[in-house]
Amino acid sequence: AQAAASPTSAGPSANGRSNDGAALLPAGLRATLMADMAVQLAEFGQAGRAREVLGRLRSDAVLSGDPAVGGSTQRAEALLLAWSLRDASGPAIDRNIASLRSLVHGIESPVARAALMGRVATVLARHDNVPDALALACLADAGEALKGVVDGAQRQAAIDDWLVDTGDLLLSQLGRHGRLGRWPQAQSLAGQLDTLATQARSAHAQLQLQALRARAQDLMGQPGKGEKLLADA
Repeated sequence: AQAAASPTSAGPSANGRSNDGAALLPAGLRATLMADMAVQLAEFGQAGRAREVLGRLRSDAVLSGDPAVGGSTQRAEALLLAWSLRDASGPAIDRNIASLRSLVHGIESPVARAALMGRVATVLARHDNVPDALALACLADAGEALKGVVDGAQRQAAIDDWLVDTGDLLLSQLGRHGRLGRWPQAQSLAGQLDTLATQARSAHAQLQLQALRARAQDLMGQPGKGEKLLADA
């Protein structure tokens, strides 16, 4: 990841090839990896390092003019802002979420817009200081964006991704209610996860939702049920 983000004596050289003769990664893939690294650093609480990687991404986007690099930069910017909200309070939360929604709404592709807003919603749901209503509003934005997807197959794939994001959000809420001893609410959310699992079309989405269902049972003190769900998967 370091070699991809910052060429060094151990990584790609100035002529576009690494020292051992291997070709440099394509710009779009390199940007995707850098964006993933920035987001992972932010999730781990390494905000300063995450911003450094984002700064390199922004520079690459300007220099290359490649739409794929620009898209990766937008994704990293939105998710870094989402992760930063775990330390916010009061009006700062509303203000930053408004900025987040404005940033994502500027994405032209409805598929990309729905995917990013759905991911933002799952991040916000993990923050105990962010009201559930705000995370759900972002998830609703993602669902609204899906209406603009014309191609049927592409739309179904995007819907499956949205269902998985919804399941991820419900699991975060379930975990919070479980920690507070609110078992009726946790059980209700587990039931909603079960329903979601029947709605996904692709095998990949079904397996992801099955894993979320298993994790939910584990959080509720039912590891045996969780293991059975994984065995069925």
